[in-house]
Amino acid sequence: MTAAYRLASQAPRAGSGRALLRELLGSRATALRALGRHNGAIADCRIAHTMAIEDRDQVDEARALHDLAACYRGCGRPDDARPHLQNAHAMRLALGRARDAAVTLTALAETVADLGERSTALDYLQTARRALLAEGDRLNAARALALTGHLLTAGGHPDDARDALRQALAEFEAEHAVLWQARVLNWNAVAAEAQHRNHEAIDLHRRALALYAGSPLDAARVRADLERLGAAT
Repeated sequence: MTAAYRLASQAPRAGSGRALLRELLGSRATALRALGRHNGAIADCRIAHTMAIEDRDQVDEARALHDLAACYRGCGRPDDARPHLQNAHAMRLALGRARDAAVTLTALAETVADLGERSTALDYLQTARRALLAEGDRLNAARALALTGHLLTAGGHPDDARDALRQALAEFEAEHAVLWQARVLNWNAVAAEAQHRNHEAIDLHRRALALYAGSPLDAARVRADLERLGAAT
């Protein structure tokens, strides 16, 4: 990171040096967030956002806002995440970046769901999925559908949830998105358990566990679910 700061300081105006620094700050923020070092991630995103404003780069400004919101949500502060996502979404729409706007709307849906606004979240996800399909982004469209199914389960609509999650699973399989397949299988298991179909839930959890081989934390969580259901792993 020191080399990037030196490069940026030597740049006479907004250009490749500062753009590189903003990119490195965003990458480091993502890594810090994954490690649970949220304060450092927030600081990096704020610097990247300020630099994007100074450089009059609205595309990067919106990206920094989106990333900053992810940091706030990651540390359990959805109230702080929400306005940044709203601003990023509005900016991306104004810039004509429909696909990016839909990705941000999906994140906003997750955030308002955290705040207990499930109906609003479902509306956002429906809108986001339509836009993502129109843009040809099938992976993120499947994410929006999977999140819809997850929220329907939480809202006490297991039949609708099951249909949404099964469709999402098929779409993730087509995209070879293994970790999302595992996540959806796990959510399908939760939906099955909500309808007292415990044998099916156990099978789904085991299928998810097999796909979580490269994600120890997720695998541990699924094993705990299996133990709770009285199933050996």
